[in-house]
Amino acid sequence: MNSLTVSFIATGNPWIDCGIISIHDFLKTGRIQPEGFLNVQLNENEVTTTISSSETAASFLESTFDEVKSHFYVKPTGNEVCIFNKTSGNFKVVSKINLVPMVSYLFSGGALKADYGPKTSLTSSMKKKLEKTRTLYRGRKRIDFKTDGKFVYASEPRYNWPFKAGKEGICSFCGRKAACVDIDSNNYPFAVGTNNFQNFFSNLCFSHRICDMCKLASLMAVNRVFFNMSERRQRLFLALPQAYSLRELYGFWRDMPSNVATFPLTHDSNLLSEGYRYRRLNESIIAFCMELYLQLGQVRENDGLIARENRLTNASSKSWHFYMASKAGNILSFDGYAYLTNLHHLFQLFSKLMDLHKLQQLFQHLTVKQGKEWRTALRDEFAQRILKNTSLNDVAERIIWEKSKEGAHLAGFSDFVEEYNLWRG
Repeated sequence: MNSLTVSFIATGNPWIDCGIISIHDFLKTGRIQPEGFLNVQLNENEVTTTISSSETAASFLESTFDEVKSHFYVKPTGNEVCIFNKTSGNFKVVSKINLVPMVSYLFSGGALKADYGPKTSLTSSMKKKLEKTRTLYRGRKRIDFKTDGKFVYASEPRYNWPFKAGKEGICSFCGRKAACVDIDSNNYPFAVGTNNFQNFFSNLCFSHRICDMCKLASLMAVNRVFFNMSERRQRLFLALPQAYSLRELYGFWRDMPSNVATFPLTHDSNLLSEGYRYRRLNESIIAFCMELYLQLGQVRENDGLIARENRLTNASSKSWHFYMASKAGNILSFDGYAYLTNLHHLFQLFSKLMDLHKLQQLFQHLTVKQGKEWRTALRDEFAQRILKNTSLNDVAERIIWEKSKEGAHLAGFSDFVEEYNLWRG
């Protein structure tokens, strides 16, 4: 059989490279089956997909994104809409849809919205059926009968987020000459038009281009990063691993427990506890690193003598990019960033502790109550000191003082500070 090859090349950009691993994993495990797909292969710094010659690269990329979008990026809203089913000739009630929180947070600019397709003329016989349907569902307030008396929607809602092919140009990420489009808020969340969004990378502008392959990787990267949403989904923490090669990055995600690697985007976090949120960058990093250590350190079935240590070593050898973002309406701002290359240093500290779970619980309670709100500034400073490997004594004393005013006692807190000081030497 004749075939074509579509390749995804490592870029050195952590977001795009995580997206390339996501493409590989979704295709390899069969979570999606785009039209014309035959095979996928991971090389040192390239993922190659083989497709049927009856397809084009553009149609394959579009089909891949459409499957991911339809099955993993949208969810029912709880409201319903009545549409006309042309096949059965009757009206039916279906769920309205919206983007899942994580995707909506990063990709919600422009005209992204649910699309009901073209309308069909409302005939007299259809009007009678519509009235019968209204009567049948009377009392259910969450049903929207989308009709103006002349036309009615005749298809189930799909999300209007097309994968538009670009024109030939040079990609700003992989450097190849290929079909490219301008970077915008709906294909790369870190670089958007400064006239529409404030952004951590606001020095970038629309002259930068992204090829169709890197664009698909960017749109799928949310499946291979760690995230935590807080403050009623107004703040977002991101953790991106970066490796020397795509094969090494794949190895990291292969080591992650399957329940983490395939955690649904419908939740507000894919690693930290659903019951607790962190608001600031440094405290989020420490909370994340503790949970990552515990997840990778769990003894698993068929573990060899050194399997656990290998997982921890592999994770700690990666470079890590951490971001904190905030959102007000449609305005997305990246207002915090940290780059960590010494995760092994933190893992050494965790390995010296008798019970890391107790430190996790203790860390959660290092908040200070002011009025009806819980403040986390001191906990964030405490976390920053740990990340910089500096003394905790003065900030620990302030935390103890503030907690004493609440009548609270932090069991084990002084012991940890002492252990930390001994470990620092």
